[in-house]
Amino acid sequence: MPTYRVVGQALVVFTIVAVGSILPGCRHEQPSYVLRYNVLPNAWDTDQSIDMRSQLIVLHDRLRGFAVPAASGSRQIEVRLYGEVDADRLEMVKRLLATKVQLEFRITADSRMRKDKPIIEQAILLPPTEKEVLLDGRRVAEWVAYAVEEFGPIDADNERGIVKRMTESTPEALVLTELDAVTVTGDFLATVSKGVDERGQPAIHFSFDTKGARLFERLTSHNGPDPATGAVRYLGIIVDKKLLAAPSIRGTITRSGLISGHAMSESEVNAIVTILGSGHLPYPLQLVEERAITE
Repeated sequence: MPTYRVVGQALVVFTIVAVGSILPGCRHEQPSYVLRYNVLPNAWDTDQSIDMRSQLIVLHDRLRGFAVPAASGSRQIEVRLYGEVDADRLEMVKRLLATKVQLEFRITADSRMRKDKPIIEQAILLPPTEKEVLLDGRRVAEWVAYAVEEFGPIDADNERGIVKRMTESTPEALVLTELDAVTVTGDFLATVSKGVDERGQPAIHFSFDTKGARLFERLTSHNGPDPATGAVRYLGIIVDKKLLAAPSIRGTITRSGLISGHAMSESEVNAIVTILGSGHLPYPLQLVEERAITE
């Protein structure tokens, strides 16, 4: 298993789950596949209104080179794919139509850390359907799915002290929600772009806005190496409630970072950069129809 660490200007290395190949189709007069979505009002909007123009602006940005969105009525959008449409390309387009990628940074629970033991003991008592760990009424940890290719099966030894469990067919790992006392998410990203890592492999370069940089500095400075023992904490990288990596924290990190991984292809980088960089869709989408168009 490769060893990762975080140091200096925030080198964050992990593997993104594959989202399919990017295969932009040739424009034909007749689309070869159509996806139809309802545009849903936001729950907090009392008037339940929808600004279709703002929705289409974000969709055009996300789908450029992959598919063409168009209004279909006052609250529907039709997404047209041209040329050859295989399963990978279709899955890619559906992923790009997701409202957002939920990116979180959390400290992982460590079975070797004395202060984590009461939390871990409480966590392992929870039934498989319960994810949040409470101590004295406080939310202190959460079970999330994890990437087996990075952390191994639940019974595998790991040098990072990752706490695991199996729920039906889903392996889960325990991440802390109180120890760091800071919530850092993708909402604080200021820039995101495609690039390469130190090995010349595809990577995502990112920077935080002012608030995000301040929070990330607090998160990493509060969880740096123990000056007495040298023990290190691990920074959990969570995408859509799945732990993808846990590099060690070797120093305080502030504004910028790099996301890469040994199995991270150029198409996967493109997908994540597109979703993170295009911003949130103003309104959620609900798939109601998909069909292939035959000659």
